[in-house]
Amino acid sequence: MAHDVFISYSQKDKSTADALCATLERRAIRCWIAPRDIMPGQIFGEAIIEAISQVAVMVVIISGHANSSPHVLKEVDRAVHRGVTIIPFRIEDVPPSGGLEYYLSASQWQNALTPPLEQHLEHLASTVQSHLAKLRERPETAAAPQVETAPPQPLVLAPVRLEDKYGYIDRQGKIVIPLQFDRAHSFSEGLASVKKGDKWGFIDRTGQVVMVITPQFDSVSNFNEGLAVVVKDDKWGFIDRTGRMVIAPQFDIICDFSQSLAIVQQGDKFGFIDRTGQMVIAPQFRLVSSFNEGLARVKQGNKWGFVDRTGQMVIAPQFGDVVDFHEGLAQVKQGDKWGFIDRTGRMVIAPQFVDATRFSEGLAGVKQGGKGGFIDRTGQMVIAPQFDDVWAFSEGLARVSQAGKKGFIDRTGQMVIAPQYGDFFDFNEGLARVAQAGKWGCIDRTGRMVIAPRFEFIWEFSKIE
Repeated sequence: MAHDVFISYSQKDKSTADALCATLERRAIRCWIAPRDIMPGQIFGEAIIEAISQVAVMVVIISGHANSSPHVLKEVDRAVHRGVTIIPFRIEDVPPSGGLEYYLSASQWQNALTPPLEQHLEHLASTVQSHLAKLRERPETAAAPQVETAPPQPLVLAPVRLEDKYGYIDRQGKIVIPLQFDRAHSFSEGLASVKKGDKWGFIDRTGQVVMVITPQFDSVSNFNEGLAVVVKDDKWGFIDRTGRMVIAPQFDIICDFSQSLAIVQQGDKFGFIDRTGQMVIAPQFRLVSSFNEGLARVKQGNKWGFVDRTGQMVIAPQFGDVVDFHEGLAQVKQGDKWGFIDRTGRMVIAPQFVDATRFSEGLAGVKQGGKGGFIDRTGQMVIAPQFDDVWAFSEGLARVSQAGKKGFIDRTGQMVIAPQYGDFFDFNEGLARVAQAGKWGCIDRTGRMVIAPRFEFIWEFSKIE
């Protein structure tokens, strides 16, 4: 471990932080402090995360400035999730507020409210030394049986709309990021895109008003593979998680990265770029989809086929319509019927269905004779056609419709949540969003309403690690 202690502070308390660092280092306690220990060319956020992951103790300088600093809150949040010992050092007679109060309420405080500051710094240094000594005395392997504790559960949030404002709820329906945005999307890779006024930016799990990436873009997508689409002055480019523009806005349309390639449009043709912005598959297709399982749909003339990541046509354009590969098979349409091909283009389930869903959890929904059922990967009907409509399986259950109402079946075809909803979505993170009387709530897998219908809309839940 290169450092023992991380010093978290507001820039307005820098003189105190520097004095603390000097006091600790006089006792041979190795400190990490910004900006001193950020290497030239190193990204600020990445340096912070790496440093916190390597220290044993964090000292947080508590003041009115720290209470209003989003950076201090993020650093404490990261330390809590890494299991770092936190010692709050209060230099003003103010309690921690908001998220800091939540994280630090159980910590042992050190106060420095009366002069001289030096005596409090020396007392704090002794406390830190004591903590470090105890940590170093722990044996590498204990003779007694170890009790394993469950890792902290990731935060799961969903955007909601209420009275035309957007915020975020947890799985219990509690609003944890206040209704304050004009639009909001689900979290992806730890960040969520939100709109304030007519501009888009990004927030992290704390939802601070001072945003991670301030609103400045005309439109954005969620982060995918470390990059997010942004639009400025009708041109499309990509930013990284720090907000740095890594592929300048220059394209007419682009889509998220998938398997390290992204769709771009130039004029009326589509191609693909890599993560440096270099064109690796020249714009030549009428329409395309993102790569999935190593192949992408492309349309030439009026027919669809598939290319690989080099741009080579591996399944010639021959189908009236196609859907992405899932679980090694893709739906294709010949004439007015749907069947399934494998990755070589071989027809493994002959076109015979009026409609078909993708394969998911080993089954695909199909319609025959006006009714929907499910087939397995051999094409055998395993749940007889009996429903007005069917959707793909998700988390062991599939949506079905009967007589205008929707419910859920399991993989045996048994109805486990009776048709009763006018509108709903698949199960996601253990919950399904359902509408009743024009309002949205959530049910669990038993059908119990766990979030009462009171929102104008609920978007998809997502884990935030």
